[in-house]
Amino acid sequence: MRFIQYIILFLVAGTLFSSCVKEPAELDLNIEVEKTEVEAGESVIYTISGKADFLTFYSGLQGASFAEYPAATAISVDAVRSDQFEYTYNNLHETVTATFIASSHGNWGTDSKVSRFDFNITVTDNRTGIASFTMKTGGLFGKSFSGVVNEESSTISVNVDQGTNVSSVTTTIIPESTLAKVYINGEEFVNKSKVDYSQGTVIFEIRGAGGATQDWTILINYV
Repeated sequence: MRFIQYIILFLVAGTLFSSCVKEPAELDLNIEVEKTEVEAGESVIYTISGKADFLTFYSGLQGASFAEYPAATAISVDAVRSDQFEYTYNNLHETVTATFIASSHGNWGTDSKVSRFDFNITVTDNRTGIASFTMKTGGLFGKSFSGVVNEESSTISVNVDQGTNVSSVTTTIIPESTLAKVYINGEEFVNKSKVDYSQGTVIFEIRGAGGATQDWTILINYV
């Protein structure tokens, strides 16, 4: 019995001794980016190697830029289990500074190390696609019709009832990119404006933030 008590005391003493040993902070982390110029909607891929206790990511967008610290919003990255981190910028046409902050702390809390990694990411938004197209006829009992987008032919097919008056139809177009603008006959188009589809082909132009353009032809099909 006394022998067992000695063993227990020995184990407790060993635990207390090990907890009293001061261990310094260990920080040996490296981050590389696959490329710094991407299209909007394309993932930016970072490769992480090494060790850190904590790793946070600031995208560089408004409200999430490290320059706004500590008010900035950050994303926690698992540097232990992940060797890659991906982030996608949508509806952006500019250069932002993405920042990683890596930190490690000693077991006594008095020793700490911090590393910062900055990457200037240039995002180009040249998207000229259309996400949705809607028409609505006038009158108290106006009817809505949704268009079917064909990206290959750059057309939008709208099936309307026979006899529908399409000479003054309210139209709403939502581009894929919120930065893109819609034009008709050389003038910027405002959603819910009326368009005359009765005279033949109607073409809308989508202008991307990066300067790319695409014409979209509206096809009215009577069914």
